[in-house]
Amino acid sequence: MTQANHWISYSNSFEQDDPRPLAFRNTADKFVKNVISAFDHNSRVNGLLFGQVQSGKTTHTFSVIAATADADPGFNTFVYLTSNSTQLHQQTLGDALEKLSNTFEVCGPDDELRFRKNHRRPNLVILNKDKSVLAKWASVLESDPSMPMRPIFIVDDEGDSASQNALVNKNDESKIYAQIKSFRALGTGSVYLQVTATPQALFMQSTYSDEKPKFIHYFDPGDKYLGGEFFFGRDDSITHVPISEDDFEELTHGAQGSQGLRQALAFFVVVAAYFSHLGRTNANCLVHPHFSRGSHVSVHAKTVKIIKELTSVSLSPEFEILISEALVSLNAKTDKKFTRAEFDAVVSGDLNISSVIINADNKVDEADYKQGYNVIVGANAIGRGVAFPHLQTVYYTRKAKTPQADTFWQHSRIFGYDRDWQVLRIFMPASLFRLFRVLQDQNHRLIEMIKSDDFDIMQIALPKGINATRSQVVDRGRHKFVVGGTNYFPSQPNQENAEAVDKLLEPFGDSFDGPVDLDIVKKVIELAGDPAAEWKSKSFIKAIDQGLKDPKASLLLRRNRKISSNTGSMLSPNDREYGDGLKSQLVITAYRVDGLHGKWSLGKDFWLVNIKLPGSLLYHEVE
Repeated sequence: MTQANHWISYSNSFEQDDPRPLAFRNTADKFVKNVISAFDHNSRVNGLLFGQVQSGKTTHTFSVIAATADADPGFNTFVYLTSNSTQLHQQTLGDALEKLSNTFEVCGPDDELRFRKNHRRPNLVILNKDKSVLAKWASVLESDPSMPMRPIFIVDDEGDSASQNALVNKNDESKIYAQIKSFRALGTGSVYLQVTATPQALFMQSTYSDEKPKFIHYFDPGDKYLGGEFFFGRDDSITHVPISEDDFEELTHGAQGSQGLRQALAFFVVVAAYFSHLGRTNANCLVHPHFSRGSHVSVHAKTVKIIKELTSVSLSPEFEILISEALVSLNAKTDKKFTRAEFDAVVSGDLNISSVIINADNKVDEADYKQGYNVIVGANAIGRGVAFPHLQTVYYTRKAKTPQADTFWQHSRIFGYDRDWQVLRIFMPASLFRLFRVLQDQNHRLIEMIKSDDFDIMQIALPKGINATRSQVVDRGRHKFVVGGTNYFPSQPNQENAEAVDKLLEPFGDSFDGPVDLDIVKKVIELAGDPAAEWKSKSFIKAIDQGLKDPKASLLLRRNRKISSNTGSMLSPNDREYGDGLKSQLVITAYRVDGLHGKWSLGKDFWLVNIKLPGSLLYHEVE
């Protein structure tokens, strides 16, 4: 029998003019060349497929699976792990059945009999990360007669969620982690591919962890993708509508909802009418108020009531103003203006707007929001991986005392390809918009480092008050911080650096305080500490590269300093006070020290260096 071409079959499932197959063909080719062609069927390899939120990671992953099956028929079993969200699992299983079932035997959690009977085609098993599901399928796979003779390919979608060892600091293994580990031990060898848009939890694994990626494949989003740069890349975002910092409190306690929610729903009603007028049959609005399921019921009830008021033929004065303002906002960027008369005609006709709750207590079939005009209320169940077509409006008030970068960035469900950019709006408090601006900046820096292949000691730089990921999956024994606002100088300075640093700092004379290029700063840092001692030069430089936007630092330079070798301090009171006053800047203090006066071991003059990162920065480092 002729070997099926899995990738061509997969690409044929898309429309002829769809540009995506060309993009994910490149991802598949790169993966096959760098990983599969070198795989010996006996090794255990793991890596990361990294793409931006809602940029098409599932299509790229399916492409990798299909191309792998073509390139190496030795792979007969592919296991695709999704998060334990029913919504996301059903979405992925449905996509696999639609796109891959012509050449793969696609199995869900309850299809073990079909798996056992299949002897013709490669198996693709789509499982949610549920303890009982994984336990059952571990037994099914172990009993497969072909398993001891072949390697296994495991995809861990949302690989930063639930898969890490949450008991690493208790010298134990959490259940899901242990179960995935047993899957990876099956067969003669295994490829374990983690897939995520938020790799913080993976990058912060120590080098001793089998969860830390050994290779990274990044793919750029397509031309029509709207992501973090579009929504949060600048202060004057065209999509952000600021609402009150207390809007959620007003929403919770007010019988009529809140002003922010009424604004958001008014805008969506206008969008729905506008789309209906243009013959577009689908648009969605996401209401993400809080993580608690109890709040969803209350907010949903108020949403239903507000929509009923907004679509009434006879509007109250308050809702009349809301609709008028929403029309002005919608028409701000559209080429052809949507008039009030046109809006009234649609509303008085048959404009039906549905509203649903999606959370652990309420399951909704994705077909329900792939058609019509819908308002979706929820939080955790819609905060990771789930794709909402034509999502045009978001109301977002979720806050946390110490937000996690990966969790909050995954809430960006409005990212994607099929949005009409002219009529996109996010209604959120200014403080939350600033948080997402910070997360966008960090995400941009991560991508730049990955694209440059400079991820040997890649870690995370964030402002204080924001955690990179959940603390229980990070090995505290190997996790360290470089804290902004703290003065660092080498306990064992490099006493052989005088000549090299003299050349770098010669243009600044005997005394200087002012701006200096970061390239000079980084070279001075490299020369500051004894190479054999613990001076975190690479970590400081990584923190500068990841955490700083300003291309300049502040340099304090002093010559002919007499500092004792046994002092526990370096800075003079005046210089310390000066540096502490520059709270938002990188400050580098360089003293040329008299080596004889201070009884330094070599008795030679050298440069003693102090570094202070901006006070807002917290740089995470894992061994």
